[in-house]
Amino acid sequence: MAGYRHIIFATDLTEAADTAATRVVDQARCSGGRVTLLHVVEHLPDEVAGLPEEQEDPENYIRERVEKRLADWAERVHLGDAERHVALSDYSARRAILEYLGEQQADVVVLGALGNPGQLGTTVDHVAASAPCDVLIVQGKGWTPG
Repeated sequence: MAGYRHIIFATDLTEAADTAATRVVDQARCSGGRVTLLHVVEHLPDEVAGLPEEQEDPENYIRERVEKRLADWAERVHLGDAERHVALSDYSARRAILEYLGEQQADVVVLGALGNPGQLGTTVDHVAASAPCDVLIVQGKGWTPG
């Protein structure tokens, strides 16, 4: 990953993302690149439907909660100084990630994975197949080749 100046780390805040965070921190340190953390809340109408009626602006309520969670996670994995972007999406995470990548001048997108790579239908596989930049998939500690 030498020379990557803008690293987008698409994180779902899971154990797989924790593992990938170590690689992102190391790369950013070595290359001096900047890191943008991207977290997608997918299928937003489903999320909004579960909120209490007293919430005047459900999207702001969701965004604030998720931004706090992302900030706490970023501190825990030593990426507290990274830029952060929360995308509220009416559709799938993979589509939102690809749209965001299309808007950015990123050199690489990093994704953590626990499952078997190559299983069509996963967010990781779809992003890897369509990203406009390099893709680094970091296997989580829970995955073992079978």
